[in-house]
Amino acid sequence: MISFFVNTGLSVWLLVAVVFLVTSLWDNLLRFSVRYFGWFPVMKPYFDAHGAFYASFAAGITGAITTALILVLATAGCGGAGLMPQLSVPFLAWTALFSAVVGLVMRYTQVFPPLGTTYYAQPVATTFALDGLSGVMVMVPAIAITGNYQRTQLCQ
Repeated sequence: MISFFVNTGLSVWLLVAVVFLVTSLWDNLLRFSVRYFGWFPVMKPYFDAHGAFYASFAAGITGAITTALILVLATAGCGGAGLMPQLSVPFLAWTALFSAVVGLVMRYTQVFPPLGTTYYAQPVATTFALDGLSGVMVMVPAIAITGNYQRTQLCQ
């Protein structure tokens, strides 16, 4: 697993770093929409309980770890599986699935306890879908920022 990140060079690390930043930005936009427009009221108690730095850092770390897992697991075996990372339906479907699964792990492990009484108090199907969509909403601009628009061979 570690050799994957060593052998693939800067572009993979750049994508993970950009995902951290984009996820943090999305979290702050969500906070702003909750506070000033009253959107997503289920998130208000979470944002009231945590400052902007904590919430965006927690979101960014989760996004970065999820991206690292996506990149490692999606290229497992590396038999020419060069579909990552790029703006393609297979990669974005993979992103949605892994983001949703990481959301399930967060729900049941209570990594961020306030989410359990706010966001994860919603039905499992709802948060599964929203976590998957959130992953795609972060990955698309992250890929655009890093310039990975085309098929990229990650395996050496």
